[in-house]
Amino acid sequence: MTRVGAAGWLLVALAPGAPAQEASRASPLADALAGWNIRGSNTVRLDHYESNGLEAASPYPFEGGQAYDEFALDFDRTDRPYARWSGQLFGVLNANRYRSPDDALVPERVNLTREVGDKGLPYRWQLGDYFAHFSYMTQQRSLKGAHAEIQPRLAGLADSLVVFAGSNEPLWQDFSGDDDTSLGASYLVDGTRYGSWALNVVYNHRDAERALGLTTRNQVVGSAAVAYDFTLGANALSFEGEYGIFEGDHNGGFGGTPGQDRTGHGYSMELRGRHLVLPLDYRLRGERYDRDFRPRGGVITPDRRSAEAHAGWRFASGLALRGRLQLFDTAFQSGNRLERRTAGLNLA
Repeated sequence: MTRVGAAGWLLVALAPGAPAQEASRASPLADALAGWNIRGSNTVRLDHYESNGLEAASPYPFEGGQAYDEFALDFDRTDRPYARWSGQLFGVLNANRYRSPDDALVPERVNLTREVGDKGLPYRWQLGDYFAHFSYMTQQRSLKGAHAEIQPRLAGLADSLVVFAGSNEPLWQDFSGDDDTSLGASYLVDGTRYGSWALNVVYNHRDAERALGLTTRNQVVGSAAVAYDFTLGANALSFEGEYGIFEGDHNGGFGGTPGQDRTGHGYSMELRGRHLVLPLDYRLRGERYDRDFRPRGGVITPDRRSAEAHAGWRFASGLALRGRLQLFDTAFQSGNRLERRTAGLNLA
């Protein structure tokens, strides 16, 4: 799904909390921690691995003592109604080759978040690990970097502007900020008489990988998405649609050659409905992605098109009958087309 219909989180999510407790004068540390909620855990583990017989047959390549100290820390503070700090620090002090390839301090998740909803411009920002989510076509993955959202209320509308910059690195030890870097922005207008609309754009840069025959790759993907609820006759309907365009470089498909300076398009739409009188509900969905529509942060399958129809009927006795028809075509532009057709009925 897309980031359509998400505005208004600040005044809902930041419920007023209890006023901060009066700071203790017992020590500077007590003063600094006044009003903070801190939760944590610590686990120390020591293992010993030893194998006899053929060394090559052992499933444990590292023998002897293996130890680690895993820690987790959560903290938050509501400094005033609708204003909050929060954060997480997870990691391990490591001496176990099975736990991590790195020794000593290994941070695994680090995040600091600030949310303010009682100002003229509500905002939220995050530093460290975060999940960047615009839509399935554009951006849907975890990054390390910075993420911010504001609600400018342009023309009095319920809206949201999100910007982010980050790198897709699994380990903080390998974080350099330039191997797989993404920059993005998304503007959402929520709940107007014409539905909710979102505009998304994401830029990605990847360094050359000479061993794989890949040069430096740069790409931009943008999309427009809409969600609209309406009534037609005796049917309550909900429509979602998105159109995306890709410009730039990609790695190519399985067994294919890398693509440089390519253009690709993607389409997605879904109509859900229910009859206001009859016990009937239904859903229609269609998608189509070109072979060159390969956004780095998206989670779609390129070179694929599909159509689906689902319907359900609930009987007065409590039985429910559901039927489906699904058509999937993969590699439809690559000369090795695979078609799959599925039909089914389910009575429960």
